[in-house]
Parts: sequence; structure tokens; C-alpha cells
Amino acid sequence: MREASGPPIDGLRVHFDLTNLYYLPQYLPVIEVLRQRGADCTVLVYLSMSKDPTVRAGLAERVANDAGCEVEVVDDVDQDHRAPCDIYNRDKPDWIVFGSRFQQYENLDPSISTAMLYHGIGVKNTYYHADHMQMDVRFVEGEYRRRALLDLFPGANLQAVGFAKLDPLFNDALTLEPFDVAAHGLDATRPTVLYAPTFYPSSMGRLPNDWPGQLASCNLIIKPHQFAYSKQKYGSQLEKLAHWQNYDNVHIASMTDYSIMPFFASSELLVSEASSALFEFAALDKPVVWCDFLQLRWGHRGPFRYRLNARMDRTIDAFRNVGAHAARPAQLNTRILEELADPARHAAARSDCTRELIGLADGKASERIVDYMAANTGRISRAARGVVA
Repeated sequence: MREASGPPIDGLRVHFDLTNLYYLPQYLPVIEVLRQRGADCTVLVYLSMSKDPTVRAGLAERVANDAGCEVEVVDDVDQDHRAPCDIYNRDKPDWIVFGSRFQQYENLDPSISTAMLYHGIGVKNTYYHADHMQMDVRFVEGEYRRRALLDLFPGANLQAVGFAKLDPLFNDALTLEPFDVAAHGLDATRPTVLYAPTFYPSSMGRLPNDWPGQLASCNLIIKPHQFAYSKQKYGSQLEKLAHWQNYDNVHIASMTDYSIMPFFASSELLVSEASSALFEFAALDKPVVWCDFLQLRWGHRGPFRYRLNARMDRTIDAFRNVGAHAARPAQLNTRILEELADPARHAAARSDCTRELIGLADGKASERIVDYMAANTGRISRAARGVVA
């Protein structure tokens, strides 16, 4: 284990609630800092996050290996989360870190402190749901988000710490193994483009089957959302991937490649829609191309577009200048090549956007989170539990 990054906190016990695999990259830097400083960590893994028996069989081992700590498994958890609640009340850790609402929150032992560590920057209105405000403290990225949440939830305990998920890209003391382009059959002399579509609304369905061939001068890493593999209603995305995987300039991440961070480290440019990944990548001062073309469900088209607008966080529109935009699929390759040729074109806008949405991008968000937990263990009033939510 690497050298501790702060004063020791031996004896502190922290559990992490893992209902979705894509929460884990946000947790891992915090777990690493906790362990460096002597804390005991456990990840509660919900096997129900995947229906794939192969993925389920190795999920707990993969999490245990990557987190370097104890893992406890909940299989086919009931909808009300009674089984996880029983585990938490049995173990009585000092802290539980959640990535989403916990159904049995009111039944947790009141001696346990709780924290919300949301997995993304938040481009959908779910970021602001009251369900995500039920914990004793919510760690948020920067002052922009802190102010926005305080306007909705006056008196909420919000700590602006930065974005822990990005810490390994700024802090050499944290573990990150970049994706090895050459080892995966790609040409290391070519620029590497990362395409990370979200699950919905996504641009993937509108891109042509021969798109990688049109971009033959670049390596193309495609990082589908986890839901493309785990939820049947997004299965059409797998059909598109079946076409793209036939090109020798393409690498497609599997479901077990749950973290996008290794791909961030090895890519020169990111393509996505209005997604958390787009703003995360821009924080590295690398160019992004924002896809404005989306494949929408019938219930979100034409006169029903208002339903989609209600789903999205429209405040994100204020940051549209973070990168180049492709209004149509036919524009995408031109935008990619333009940005690769002049990567500093949107540097000032990226800096402004990062300051507002990410906060401090110094590799120490995890340390600030751990410092807060160490200083406030057993000191947070339980009287307010559930009031905000």
C-alpha cells in the first residue's frame, strides 16, 4: 500500500453501498485513502445489478481485488433493501457511503453516520431529487452545485470537495493503470478517440454502421454505458457494437471494464452527449465533442419533446461552450479532426466549466472526504435524519 496521505484514522469502519457497478470508480479513490490511513472498509455488492451469470460469478472477486478490501454480497436483494439494512445494523460501521437513495434509510441504526457520494456530475434532474438528500452529509463537487442544492434544500449539510473519481488522474499517490493502446491491438502512433455514449438519450443509434471506417486515421475506444449490457431495452446498442467491432481501429470495452478512468488517461479526445463523462474529461483539459443528435423514443419526439426536457437538467446548457458540437452525424468526424488539430481551441471554456461543475481538480477530493468523515464520526446530529427527504 502507498504512503498515507494524512493523519491515521485507525479503527474507523466505513461501508460502501454498491447497487450499480458504475458507482465504484467514485468510491475507489476514497477507499484507497481510507485504507492508506488505517481505516477498515467493506463494500456491499448487490449481485442483482447484473443478470449475466458470468458477470455475477466474478463480480464480488473483481470488486474485492480492485478495492483491496472486504466485500459482502447481497444476492437478488428485495426491492425494499431489507437484507442490506440488516447487514448494516449488524455491523454498525461508523459510516455508510451511498451512491443513491436507500429504501430502508429510516430503519438504519441511528449510531451510523451516512454520506451521499453521487456517481456523476449530474446532467439529469435526478441529481436534484430529494431522494438523494436523505443522508447526514452530501459530498458535492464545487460551489456551483452546492449553491444550487442549497436553494432547493436550505440547511442541508453539503460539503464541496471536488470530484473523487478524477483524483487518480491528478494524484500519482493513487492507483490508476492507463489503458494500453498497443497491447489491445491499436496503433499507438494514431490519436485515440474515446466514445462514451450514455444509455438514454444516446447518439449511438444514429451513427452509421461503418463509422469506424470513416475515422480510420484514429483509434476508437467505445465505452458503452453499463445498461447497454445489463438492460434489455438498450439491447439495440449491442447490435451497433457488433458492426463496429469488426474494424481494426476499434476497441470496445466490456461490462467488466466498469471504470472509464483508464480510457480517460489514454485518450486525446472524448465524444459523448450531454453526459457526466463529457464534463469529467474536459476537466483534464482535453477536447470534447458534444453530440446534439439523439435517438429519441416516440414519446419524447415532436410535441412530446417537453417530456425529455423535464428529464434533463437544463442548467447544463450554460456550459455548452465546453467543446465543439456536432448537430448531425455527418458533422461528427469533421469536428473530431478539427479539435485534434487544435486542442486548445476551447481551453478557456473548459477551465471555466471545470471550476463551476467540478470544483477543485487537484487530486485531493478523496482526502477532503476522508478528513470530513474522520473529524465528524459520531458528531452529526441524528435529529434531522429524513427531514430533507
